[in-house]
Amino acid sequence: MTRLLAIALMCASMCQTATAAGLTKEYGVKLAFLYKFANYVENTKAGNRNQVTNGILGPDPFGSTLDGVAAKRKARGKTLRIARFAEPSEYTACDILFVSGQYNR
Repeated sequence: MTRLLAIALMCASMCQTATAAGLTKEYGVKLAFLYKFANYVENTKAGNRNQVTNGILGPDPFGSTLDGVAAKRKARGKTLRIARFAEPSEYTACDILFVSGQYNR
């Protein structure tokens, strides 16, 4: 129960930060989940085992807000790195991939 409350408070905090930065509530929630998922990456496949790489495929709806979160927070002691890919052909290995709803093939 305590863990669930902590997760809810963290999501609410990140949503407020994201909304203040100009993101919609929907993308504030998605940003919070991207960060939360990073806490479950144990053995990264994207190279450096001391960092977790979040990839964004297509137009980035988070803008600099995601960069700000990555600069200020860690996931299980690992630094967060953001990789952006405009097209699938640009893709390189990452631990978590967010495919933008605005992406057109």
